[in-house]
Amino acid sequence: MRQRTTYIVLFFAVIFALFAMFGNDSYSNLSRLRDRHVAQTEYTAEIQNKVQQLQKKITGIQSDDRYLERYARDELGLAGDQELIFIFDDEQE
Repeated sequence: MRQRTTYIVLFFAVIFALFAMFGNDSYSNLSRLRDRHVAQTEYTAEIQNKVQQLQKKITGIQSDDRYLERYARDELGLAGDQELIFIFDDEQE
């Protein structure tokens, strides 16, 4: 009788272990979710960095006329009064 009880307890322990490893709330699912969380945390840090850079640009454009002028020249290809823009082809024959 004692041996039978041991087998029953062992059987349920194995069943429990299998459910823990392969069930809906399994260890593999938890591991995958942790990896996903790490990836999302890294992505959030990248986005926050981009937001900070854009906020610096906005502040510079709103408060500093020289910054606005430099941005207009470099990014938009604009010229000031009395200025000419020369565009050269990189091709050499």
